[in-house]
Amino acid sequence: MPASTRPLLLALLGSPCQEGANSRLLSAFIQEAGDWEIVRRSLPELKILPCLGCQTCKQNQPCVQPDRMPKLFRLFERAQALVLAAPVYFYGFPAQTKAVIDRCLPLWYLESQRRAPVRLKRPGYFISTCASQRHGEFGVIVREAKAFFHTIGFQYTQSLLVPGLDGKPGAHRLNLALQHARTLGRQLNHLL
Repeated sequence: MPASTRPLLLALLGSPCQEGANSRLLSAFIQEAGDWEIVRRSLPELKILPCLGCQTCKQNQPCVQPDRMPKLFRLFERAQALVLAAPVYFYGFPAQTKAVIDRCLPLWYLESQRRAPVRLKRPGYFISTCASQRHGEFGVIVREAKAFFHTIGFQYTQSLLVPGLDGKPGAHRLNLALQHARTLGRQLNHLL
């Protein structure tokens, strides 16, 4: 299928480490999603400014922050599927990814005022890693990811959570996770 006729998969890297485990897992996922037109963006490289809490967007006005967030909103609208890969930083998202999530407040206002339909049938995948061995470290970030996906109109479909990436055992865990990420990418093709 030509790229222009294929549905769009938006692949977001939420890690400031551009060559780390989350980047590798995201690459493995999208490598297997070959039936999709893929747009990959690094959220830290977009340099999205944080929400100021001014509530200008609540009045349906453009955000006062001069950055690339409007382009990201257009990608959210165009995408038929989403995959976000981000590490756990103190139980939550890295600051650059959290800034993007917070800047989605206008979409939350539109939904809460029922001026915009929620398109939750679009699949959303979440990939996350942490150094700790404890799987419970993902509790907060998963809740945040679910809220983010819902706000931008994606159904939280499936996650790949990879604990214990510190030290030698982490290399083995990462290899297993890369296989799982490829499987998820292949599964996404079956949704077409």
